Amino acid sequence: MGLDLKLKLVLPALLLGSVLAFAPGWILKLPSDTGLIGELKWFGSYISVPGGFVGLIASGAQIDDINFVVVDLTNFVFYSALAYVLLGVWEQRRTRARSGLARVQRSKS
Repeated sequence: MGLDLKLKLVLPALLLGSVLAFAPGWILKLPSDTGLIGELKWFGSYISVPGGFVGLIASGAQIDDINFVVVDLTNFVFYSALAYVLLGVWEQRRTRARSGLARVQRSKS
């Protein structure tokens, strides 16, 4: 991957990482617990798990003392890195598919 491609992937990865890090806090504040809102709350709590583990370790395994800034920052870093890797893999596969399609078109003509 070239430097230009790496820089092209950073902004979307950071954006997706920030949405996935901070959305659970907004989702969990919704007023209802039934139907679609209830399902969104379950999904939001599952998204917070990686940061929750790090927050629990940072608090000395005291569940009442978890620092949610640590949880949010951990989720931001985790999901940004995950999005960066997945976007990079997707871009490489797309580039290979395009080059393979170009070779097939050249061989047909």
